[in-house]
Amino acid sequence: MHVQRRIRRLARIHRARGPSLGSLLTLVLASALAAQAGSAGRPPGSGPVAATTADADMLERARRLLDARMPVSASALLAPALAAGEVESDEAVLLVARAFTDHRAWASVLGLLSEHEGSTAAARAQATLLMARASAGLDSLTRSAAHYRAYLDGVDGTPPLGARVEFARVSYRRYQWYEARDQLALAEGEHPELAPWLRLSRLYALAEAEDPDAFALADSIVRETRVPADSALLPAARLAFELEDPERGAALASRAGRGVRNVLAARHLGPHYLAIGDSAAAASAFADAVARGLQTPETGPTLLGLTRSWRTLRDVGRSDTRAGRHSRGAGYLSEALELAPAAERPGIAESLASAYMALGAPARAAETLAPWTGDPASVTAPRASLWMLAASIYRALGRHDDAEEAHETAARGSGDVAARAAYLLADLEHDAGRPDIAAVGFERSYRAFPGASYGTRSLERLALLAYHEGRYEEARTLLAEYRERYPEGEWVQGAIYWGGKVAEALGDTQGASAFYARALRYNPLDFQAILCEPATAPGRLAATRDGEGVALPDLDPVHATALRRMNTLREVGWPERARREYRRASERGPSTYGAILAFAHALNEAEWTREGIREGWRAQAIRGRWTRPLLEAIYPLPFREALVAAAERNGLPPHFVAGLSRRESMFDPEIRSVANAIGLMQLLPETARNVSSRAGLAGYRRHQLTVPQVNLMLGTRYLAEVLGRFDGFDIAGMISYNAGPHRYTRWRDFPEFSDEEQLVERIPYRETREYVRAVTELAEIYRFLYPDLGVPNP
Repeated sequence: MHVQRRIRRLARIHRARGPSLGSLLTLVLASALAAQAGSAGRPPGSGPVAATTADADMLERARRLLDARMPVSASALLAPALAAGEVESDEAVLLVARAFTDHRAWASVLGLLSEHEGSTAAARAQATLLMARASAGLDSLTRSAAHYRAYLDGVDGTPPLGARVEFARVSYRRYQWYEARDQLALAEGEHPELAPWLRLSRLYALAEAEDPDAFALADSIVRETRVPADSALLPAARLAFELEDPERGAALASRAGRGVRNVLAARHLGPHYLAIGDSAAAASAFADAVARGLQTPETGPTLLGLTRSWRTLRDVGRSDTRAGRHSRGAGYLSEALELAPAAERPGIAESLASAYMALGAPARAAETLAPWTGDPASVTAPRASLWMLAASIYRALGRHDDAEEAHETAARGSGDVAARAAYLLADLEHDAGRPDIAAVGFERSYRAFPGASYGTRSLERLALLAYHEGRYEEARTLLAEYRERYPEGEWVQGAIYWGGKVAEALGDTQGASAFYARALRYNPLDFQAILCEPATAPGRLAATRDGEGVALPDLDPVHATALRRMNTLREVGWPERARREYRRASERGPSTYGAILAFAHALNEAEWTREGIREGWRAQAIRGRWTRPLLEAIYPLPFREALVAAAERNGLPPHFVAGLSRRESMFDPEIRSVANAIGLMQLLPETARNVSSRAGLAGYRRHQLTVPQVNLMLGTRYLAEVLGRFDGFDIAGMISYNAGPHRYTRWRDFPEFSDEEQLVERIPYRETREYVRAVTELAEIYRFLYPDLGVPNP
């Protein structure tokens, strides 16, 4: 009875908090109860109890959840019932194990299946395969290999391709190269349609085993032309060098593209040329490696031993500083500065000063730049980047007056850096609450740099500042100037829309309506079009209903074959190879509007959304006119059930979450940003960890962030918390989600804060400004395309 009470308590906790992803404590502790409950109700030795109608309904619901990519929900439904002995069939156990596998709760898979032995050979085989995958996920490679071997030895007929490839991958990780080779060879015979890719992986195994048979295999792969030749030539060339056959290695590299040669340059080609006395070729190889950031720590010194010119010293010094070797890099740059001609010295001085700043030596950085910064007033054509660096150095030294003067000197230069300097000077005045001085600065910036992006941005700010200050005639003149001078400019629709706002402020209702209608026609999907709609006739996207009832053509055979291969390659863990199949089909398939649109829809349905969206845009470029099928191709909605459930659980409109996810990731669950944001809603691992327990995922692990439902649960929880800090103000939420809450806290002091439209235009960072516009646009598009999601937009 004590065990039963404890299990029931754990089951209640499980239902209240949702499933734990990291452990299966409930199920492990439930084994005694399951045995008691089973033996109390049936004779000893009998098999599992037949499923009742209620059990069958529960299992069917779990299957539907898994098909909808909601494994967390499926495990939440079944695991407590299984723990409490309410269901105990093989099917129920395997469904729970599959749910845990799908959201990569590897410890839970092993805990469950170690406590439940299947009653049939088929059930035990499936359990063995799942345990193999879970053991691999936990890096228990020896145990995983044993499970894979047991599974494959027991299969009647052809085993799944995934089992073969996964066993080969585990063998590869265990340095069992020949086992990997053999499994891939068997898979090649069983699945000839994917033979080229399987042979390529077999080549990698042979190369790691340092087996000379790899050379013949590489040649056959290159001759077939089904996979990129460089993919085979690189491991073959490396192997030749490892086997001390550099002539063969160099010959293989010569057949490859420049990318392969660059990869081999520092460690293999350069030393080979040096060994045979070809100093010029060696220097060229080392220089290529340095130029492309592929050098080793020894590459630079070796190159300088061959040629110690000021140019080489500069390049090696810059390469070292980029690689974090600031002290050595500074030494090389200092020597280059002494040897370089006068025209080259300012650029080298910048690099050297930057290296000193990285070393925490701003005084030495200032000393380095002193020959060029001693008398700012006498500089007639300042090097803007040097002066902007000087400004940052002076700030680090507390010399704020010198920093301001350096910044102003940079603004007197030319080019994009000078334009940015001029713009920032005006922006700082605006931030400081001096709009009159800011207006003069924006005017100067625009007039001095009309062709630079910061110059056009200055004109935007100048016009909007005039509007905010009530100088409507001036704002009208400036907006007209923007439209006339930049008819294809990024902000031209904004200039049209704000022309309407100015006309409205001046009491010209008819003129305002004309501007709004014009902005609406310019691009009905854009942010400003959304703002226009209340002032114009409704139905902004009504024309896109064209084509709703028109069936898409059948998928072209080239596209169908590629999609089938893509799905299989992704299933066995080769998504990048799958994308190569996509690119090949996109380039070689039909180029008609209908065929491309059909391919886009098929890709989206298979959750290849980045590729589907790309094909949708290709179709749009052919036809130009928006239709509903075209919009659905470019704005798909995969993972719909998981997205809606996560949004509603956290009180968020699903359209808003869909728009944000489309902007963040194009619904690619595996995508990573350069800042290491991951998955559908682009969460940083630390953010995800911090919010996981509050999202109902107490056992969350980082590797689960690419599981769509997990990412959506975490992302919507975090977004809801961000919005909650600002009383549900969606613009504040979008700013904070993209740039961090501290940015919004600062920006809400802007005088434009009371007007949402002006606040969006005032956002200092282009990325964040465009992000807020884009998410707003996308949320409206998703509301239009998928109106039955059911929750109002924020």
